[in-house]
Amino acid sequence: MSDNEVDEEETLEICKVTCVRSAKFSAWYPNVKLVDGIEYLKLSPWDKDLCRFTTGIYMQMKKKRQQPKHNIHVHFFPETKARRKEACNEALKHFLYRAADEAEADRPDKVRNAREEDSWIVSRTVAVCMPDVGEGPLVMTFLWGINSALFMQLTVANLKYVRAAIRASPTIVRGEAAAQRRMSGRKVGRPRKVPRDPVAALGDGDRPGPVAALGDGDQQPAPRSDDEVGFMQKLAVSYVCSCAVPEHGFL
Repeated sequence: MSDNEVDEEETLEICKVTCVRSAKFSAWYPNVKLVDGIEYLKLSPWDKDLCRFTTGIYMQMKKKRQQPKHNIHVHFFPETKARRKEACNEALKHFLYRAADEAEADRPDKVRNAREEDSWIVSRTVAVCMPDVGEGPLVMTFLWGINSALFMQLTVANLKYVRAAIRASPTIVRGEAAAQRRMSGRKVGRPRKVPRDPVAALGDGDRPGPVAALGDGDQQPAPRSDDEVGFMQKLAVSYVCSCAVPEHGFL
């Protein structure tokens, strides 16, 4: 070992990790967040360990030889986000109503939708009512969030519920929304209108002359008679003769 390696200070870290294990699968070290001393598990459809925990099969995003695609891209995740958002809206409304009652003021007629930053004034967590899947609790605690990632309180009962709910949830098929719109028989857009030629709509006897096609400032004068043309020529000649100068020619 060189002197430089001896002189370098070694960095030591003591980490405490959360492990979920069972006799049916190997140890799982989930992504958790600690809030007020309570651990919350991140729920994501792209978590390969969560996929293995809920289905017993490793995630397979692409078909390889005899192995078919396998993932947990199911409706459970967007539906749970929608329920959490609704619960946050209700929590904000009750918070404002309670504040108005304590101040002996009128309750607001309309309450805006909840936001991510409202967690600092309302609550860091929110209770979400979940549908019955035959196992686990029907009310679960999540970290406050609107469109952010799902963080569920990490308990054994909640894990059993999530496993049963993901297994029972239908898979999200890519492009299914577009297919539903096509099958609904929506109206086809109207064909583009082609401007009609006003001259083509007239009969042969009604077609305007070249003067009618011009604007007001561009209209050509009507043709003059031979007498008028001769008079104008004589007038021009007389004007030129009046301007003649013998020494220098015409001006």
